[in-house]
Amino acid sequence: TEELQLVADALEVTKYKRGAVVIEEGEVGDKFYVIQKGTCTWSKSNGEHGNIEAPAFFGERALRTKAKRAATITAKSDVRLLEMTKTDFDALLGPVIEIVDDKIRSYRRMTEKFEKEKRKSEQMGSGSGGGGDAPMKISAAAADKMVDAYRDKVCELRDLKTVGVLGKGAFGLVSLVLD
Repeated sequence: TEELQLVADALEVTKYKRGAVVIEEGEVGDKFYVIQKGTCTWSKSNGEHGNIEAPAFFGERALRTKAKRAATITAKSDVRLLEMTKTDFDALLGPVIEIVDDKIRSYRRMTEKFEKEKRKSEQMGSGSGGGGDAPMKISAAAADKMVDAYRDKVCELRDLKTVGVLGKGAFGLVSLVLD
C-alpha cells in the first residue's frame, strides 16, 4: 500500500559494530530508531541501565518532548537499526503517537521509582550504625535487580483490548490495542 511505501522510504538501514555509541545522553534528538537485529544497552548518568533488543525502538522521547536524550545507547552486539528523521517521524507516526506517548510516560514512572528507591537505600545506609556520612553502596547486580523490579511489566496478549484497526496489507493486520 501507499502508506507502507511511505514508511519504507522514510527508514534508513544503518549498521553499528559492537561497542559503538548510537546516541549519547544529553544530545539533541533528531532521529527515531528501530532495532531490526541485535541488542543494545542503555545507561543513564543516575545509574539506571538495561538492555533492549530486536524488535524494539528508542529515541522517541526526545522527538516528542523536545528534551535532550535521556540515555546513552550503545551496541551490545553488531546491530542493524532502522533510522527515521524527526520530520518523517512526525509526519508518518501520527496515528500511533498515543502508543509512543504512553511509552514515554512509562519511562518517567520507571525513573521516578528507581530514584525513590535509590534515595531510600542511601538514607538507610547513612543512618545505620557506621556513623559515617557516606551513602550505602549497592552492587551493580543489586542495581540491576532494583531496575528490573520497577520496570513496567508486560501484560498477557489475552489481556489486551482491541481499540481499532490501523491498517492491513500483505504482511497482516495492524490493530491498536490497550492493556
